[in-house]
Amino acid sequence: MGKFQEKLRNVLKKYSDRVFYVLNDESITYGELLEKADNLSKYLGNDNSPVLVYGHKNIDMIISFIGCVLANRCYIPVDIFTPLDRVEKIINLSKSSLVINNSGRRNSFSINSINNIYDLEICESINNDNEICYMIFTSGSTGVPKGVPISYDNLTNFIEWISNIDGFGFEKVNVLNQASFSFDLSITDFYYSLFNGHSLIGSEKLLQDDLSSYLEYIYKNDVNVCVFTPTFMRYLLLDRSFGEDNYPTVKAFYFCGEVLDSILVKKIYDRFPNCKVINAYGPTEATSAVSSVVISKDMVELDILPVGEVDKCNNDISIIDGEIVIKGKK
Repeated sequence: MGKFQEKLRNVLKKYSDRVFYVLNDESITYGELLEKADNLSKYLGNDNSPVLVYGHKNIDMIISFIGCVLANRCYIPVDIFTPLDRVEKIINLSKSSLVINNSGRRNSFSINSINNIYDLEICESINNDNEICYMIFTSGSTGVPKGVPISYDNLTNFIEWISNIDGFGFEKVNVLNQASFSFDLSITDFYYSLFNGHSLIGSEKLLQDDLSSYLEYIYKNDVNVCVFTPTFMRYLLLDRSFGEDNYPTVKAFYFCGEVLDSILVKKIYDRFPNCKVINAYGPTEATSAVSSVVISKDMVELDILPVGEVDKCNNDISIIDGEIVIKGKK
C-alpha cells in the first residue's frame, strides 16, 4: 500500500461516522465510502492503465474516484456535458483500457458501469506501480485535448497547503462543490473536504442554471465555504437576497480560475461584511493553485488585487524570459 493510500484509509476511518458527500437528498459517509471504494478497488487492481470515470455529480462518481486511488490507478474525470467526440479523443489519447460509465446513459465508448464492473476478475493483492493519481484534460492551445497528470506527491503537497491557508481555519464545515469534477477547481473543494473531515455539498449543473433553486440549495444545506469562479459569483449576486442576513452560515468564498477584481469584492463585502474572501492562483499543471491571500477590505481600493504568496514549502517561482515559471518538488 502506498503512503497516499494509507493516509487516505486513515482519514476515512477517522471520520467514518461523518457525512462526506451530499447530493440533493442522497449522501454517503466516510465509512460507507471506504467500504464501497475498497470493494471496487479489488476489481481495478489487476491493471495499471488509466481509468476514465464518466458521469456528473452522483455518488457513484465519488466511489469511482476513491476506488481508483485505492487501487493505485490513475483516474480521468470526464463530465457528461463533454461532447462525445471529445470523450472518444480523451480515451484514445490517454490509452484508457477501462471506462466507468456512471451517467446512466448508453454510449459507444461505454465499457463498464460501476454496477457491472464486478464482472471483472477480483484482485486479492494490489501491487500497481503508479505515481499518477489523476489526469485532467484541458482544451490545449491547439484545441486538441491535453492531459495534465498529477502525481500523488503533487496532490499531497497541495492538500497540505490548502488545508492550512489563511481563511480556511475551520474544524467542521459544509463545503459547496459547484465546479464540474473534470475542472481543476473541483480538486480544491474535493480534497480539502476529504482530508479534513468536512462535508462536500454537490450541486448539479441543471440546479446551477436555476438561480432561485440554487440559492435555496445553499440555504438548505447550511453551506459554510463556497469554492467559485468570479463569474459564477457575479451570477449569484444577481439575486439581491443573496447576503449575510439571509445566508448566515456562509463564512468564506474561495476564488480561483479567473481574475478576481475589486468591483466584485466590494459587492461581496456589501452583502457579506463578515465573510472571508480568498483569492487564489494556479494553473491545472500546478494542482489547481499555488498561491492565495485573504482580500481585506483595504485591498479593494487597489487597481489590481494580489494573488498572494506562493506556497514556498512546495514550490518555487521565477521569471524566465518574461514568463512566470512555477516549479514543484517533482
